[in-house]
Amino acid sequence: MRRRILYIAMVLALLYLNAMYNWDEGKWFLAVVLAAPLVEFLFLIFAAWNTRADFFIRPGKEVVTKGDEVFLEWKMSGPFSKYLEGIKVQWRESVSFGRKKGKKKSMKVPAGRANSISVKVIWSGHLKMEVLKYSFTGPVGLIRIRKKTNVQEKIVVLPKQMPVQVEGGFQKTETLLDSSEYSKVKPGDDPAEIFDVRPYRYGDKISRIHWKITAREDELYVKEFSLPISASMALLIEKDEEIKTGERADAFYTLLASVVLGLVERGEPFFVAWNLQEKGMNRFLVSDEESCYTMLFAFLDEELFSITNDAERIWKETYPGDDCRFLVLTEGLHIKAGGEERIKFDQNNLEEKLEGWVLEL
Repeated sequence: MRRRILYIAMVLALLYLNAMYNWDEGKWFLAVVLAAPLVEFLFLIFAAWNTRADFFIRPGKEVVTKGDEVFLEWKMSGPFSKYLEGIKVQWRESVSFGRKKGKKKSMKVPAGRANSISVKVIWSGHLKMEVLKYSFTGPVGLIRIRKKTNVQEKIVVLPKQMPVQVEGGFQKTETLLDSSEYSKVKPGDDPAEIFDVRPYRYGDKISRIHWKITAREDELYVKEFSLPISASMALLIEKDEEIKTGERADAFYTLLASVVLGLVERGEPFFVAWNLQEKGMNRFLVSDEESCYTMLFAFLDEELFSITNDAERIWKETYPGDDCRFLVLTEGLHIKAGGEERIKFDQNNLEEKLEGWVLEL
C-alpha cells in the first residue's frame, strides 16, 4: 500500500511539472512511470507460471489443546521465486459444531519474514483448516497476482479441562460373562482375550503354554487371559438443543472433559456413550487417563449435529444386559440423573462455575 501511494504521488508530481513548466524531458519520465505497472504485471504473469508454492499445516504440538498454535507454512520454488514479495495467504477454519463452513481469514507476511503464519486455536473440537488462496507482488509492489490452492488438514483440539470434585461412588463389576471390555491392570480367566505373555512359573497350567513363542524363544512361555469388566454407571451424551456457535460447542466440550476427568479420578470404571443418527450408539469403557483421552479424541472427531436425544432408551435397547445408573450430559449444558435435572450451566461463566462445583453421584 505504501508503494502504491508513493507511485500515485510520483505520477501526480510528474503530471503537475509537465503541465506547469512544459517540461519536455519529463514526458519520457512520465511514460516510463506509467508503463511500470504493465511491465510488473507481465513479469508476475510469467513468474507465477514458473513458480510453485507448497503449503503445509502443522500443529505446534503432538496433542493440540485450546489456546495452542497451528502453523501454516509454505515453500516457494522456481527461478523467479526470490523476486516475489508481499506474500498474502487466505485460509478458512471450520469446527464440527455445525454444517456451516467457517469464515475466511487472510494475513499478509511482510518482506523478510519466515515463510510461516501462526494461528491461535480459539475453539476446541474437530478443526478443519484449509488454505484457499495465496497472492504475491513483484519487486515494484504495484500489482498483486492471486493463485488458488487446495490444502487442508483435520486436527482434533482438546478442550480446556477444569477440576471437578466428585462425591459418592459407583461399584466396579468384574464378571465371568461375555464382555467386550477387559481390565488393563489385572489378568483373569477369559480365553477370548490375552492379557499378557510371560515366562513359565511353577504351578502354571500346561494348557496355557504359548507354543509358538516357546518354540521361537526355546523357553516355556504361558498366556495370561483377560478379566472381563463392566461398570455400574454410564455417562450418556445427548442433544436437547442445537449448537449454533463455536462458543457453545467449546463450552460443551469443556464441560464434558471436566466431568469425565473428575470421574476418572475416582479410580472406578464407567461407560461413556452417545448415539449418532446413522452410525448408532458408540460406547467406551473409561477406567484411566489413557482410556479417557481415547474416548475424548473419538468424541471430538464426531459431528455434533448428528448426535440424537433419548440416549437412555437407546442404551437399554442396544445393551439390554447392562443395568447401569445413568448420568446424562446434554448439548444444552444440562446434567441430569434419575430423570431429573441436577444443574444447568451458562456458557458465559462455565469455567467459574466448575471451579467450585461438586458432582454428587
